[in-house]
Formats: sequence, C-alpha cells, structure tokens
Amino acid sequence: MKDRTYVALAYMTGVLPIKKHSSTSALNMFDEYTMLNDIIYGRYFGFTEEEVKELCEKQSKISFKEISDCYNGYINEDGDRIYNPRSVVKALQNGKCIIYWTNTGAMDEVKEYLKYNTMEVREDVIKMVSGYDVDIIINEEFRAGQEPPKTKTEIYSAMIILGFLSYYNGYLKIPNKELMREFEKALQDESFGYVSEIIKNSRSMLKATVSQETEKVAQILYDIHNSEIPILQYNDENSLSCIVTLAYLSARDTYRVEREEKNRKRFCRFYISSYEKSRFAIYS
Repeated sequence: MKDRTYVALAYMTGVLPIKKHSSTSALNMFDEYTMLNDIIYGRYFGFTEEEVKELCEKQSKISFKEISDCYNGYINEDGDRIYNPRSVVKALQNGKCIIYWTNTGAMDEVKEYLKYNTMEVREDVIKMVSGYDVDIIINEEFRAGQEPPKTKTEIYSAMIILGFLSYYNGYLKIPNKELMREFEKALQDESFGYVSEIIKNSRSMLKATVSQETEKVAQILYDIHNSEIPILQYNDENSLSCIVTLAYLSARDTYRVEREEKNRKRFCRFYISSYEKSRFAIYS
C-alpha cells in the first residue's frame, strides 16, 4: 500500500499490532491503537454502559443486569465500562444471554499457552476463573512478529489485545461470563490433569450439595484438598477458595455464585443462590 497514489487511507481492525523490523521497514507508516493504549479512538468502539441501558429499555425480554453480567468487563482509557457490541446485539435480537463469542484460531493459541503452562500462565488463569484478579505489569508496546509471544507479559498482552482478558490499573482479569465459559471449556481438556477432573465432576458436587448429601460433599472436598494440584497451598485461603470455585463450577449455569460476603455474625466464604426461588448457602 505504501507509495500507492490510489490509496488515500487504509483502516485495519481485528489484528495484533504489526512488528516493525526497523525504521526503514516497508510497514513503518501505520499509526496503531490497541486495547492497551488508545486515548483517541477508544470511545468509538464497543457499547458504553449508558448505551446498553438505553437498548435494554427498548425491549422487555432481557434485563440490563443479565446483559451486564454476561458481556460487561472491558474498561477504556477514560475508565468507562465497555461491552462486547456483537454479543449485546445478538442477545437482544434473540432474547437470550448465551455465548455469542466468535470462535477463532486465536482461542486455540490461548489453549496451547494453558496446555503447556507457558511461564505459569495456567496457574494465573485458574485464579482468574475462580474470580481473582492478577496483579501484573503488562507490556503496552507489544508487537506481533513471526514468532509467538514468549514471555508472560507478551502472552497476556496478546490475550488483552485479542479481547480475551481485561486490563486496568495494573490488574488482569477475565472480563465477563461469556469469556469465563471459554476458559472453563479450555481447562476441561484432559491435558490439565486433576484440574479437568474437578471441573468435569463439578456437576456431581452441585447435585450432592442440593440433595444435602453432606458426607459426599465433605469427601469430594477432602479428596481435592489432598490432591497434588500446583495452585493448592496447604492452609492457604486463596488457593482453597480457587479449589472450591472449581468444584462448584457447573453451579454457574443455574446459580449465582458470590464469594466472601461479610456480616456481623459470620464470614461467608461462598454464597450460592438460585436464580429461581430455591436457594442454599455454603458458610465457612
């Protein structure tokens, strides 16, 4: 495109920043704006919270809260909450909040990072699936070359730019329920060993809890606690919280799972409430 008189302007979207090999590179004429660094055009991409509220008010099938839980999670340079526009539109058109994330080869690359636990990325993702943010400094100048990203910050930078993760004020997280499901599916691969077993058996854990089979619930948690899982540190509150979250992962399909609610009488590690009338809670 360079030096072509018939090209007035070229606009490229949905690609990683292009790596310039030198100042004389044939691709040195681009101005690049990414999810990590865009103070000019960021306001024009995605739906803002106010825009989503206005769209929800025009129909009665889906509430704003449902949309927010599923497709919220991104934050722009100004600190405004940004929603996945395609998923919001699809949900409002179909009257149902499900996964509308477009399957791409990029997710396969993410699965490879998790599979081989490159730079211990898998442990961080398990924590994020469990609801924790990861404190890390990200390389905002990441550029895509012919070689795949090698360092942890390069891997996370690529995942942020591709929209799989959200990054704000030094903290990394999985943006919303829609993408949480994608990571949950990735962790069910047999290559993840006991972690995949826990997730696959989480439906049995939920069933035993609803049926008040306390001995079975206790046995499942005991077995998990005594297994050899990289993220599990004995008597560590955060790692135990991750394990319980994985054990009840399937509960997210039909229940609202909330962690660490404090009150005057007790400290509630997990509270799992039904979207319908029935409900139960797990207290420490």
